[in-house]
Amino acid sequence: MAGHWGAFSPSEPVVRPADKAVRQANLRRIGRLFRPYWRKLTVVTVLILVSSGLGVIPAFLLRAVISSAFKPTHGGGVTVDFTLLSELVGGMIAISLVTGAIGVVQSFLSTQVGQSVMHDLRTSVYRHLPRRGPARCRAGSRTTSAASTTCSHRRLPR
Repeated sequence: MAGHWGAFSPSEPVVRPADKAVRQANLRRIGRLFRPYWRKLTVVTVLILVSSGLGVIPAFLLRAVISSAFKPTHGGGVTVDFTLLSELVGGMIAISLVTGAIGVVQSFLSTQVGQSVMHDLRTSVYRHLPRRGPARCRAGSRTTSAASTTCSHRRLPR
């Protein structure tokens, strides 16, 4: 097993291009792929920020439960303000439910964007193949696996 992740790690080390211009061109190319989906990506970013902000609140509510809902008495006992306790615990439960719902929407949107980008990539490959001509779809040509699969599907029975 190679690497920390075992079977999920690449068998060969990932090599970044040494040329900074190539890396910038790759980054611009990736940016162009995601540009049509900037609104959904903005919503995902906002949901991440809101969820992170909400995730901090239960710690403050727990502090309020410990310090305000339970009051020590002079005789060594404790008095409990059940109204405050139920409101604080209800707030913790509500925040958990809201962050869970936000997580579902966030996962849905990010999956939708990822699937749309993959669809766009596939469509551009398939749109490009007819321009290659039937001569390029021969067994000896150098094509990617997707292109060769598509070429094999395009062959007509003789």
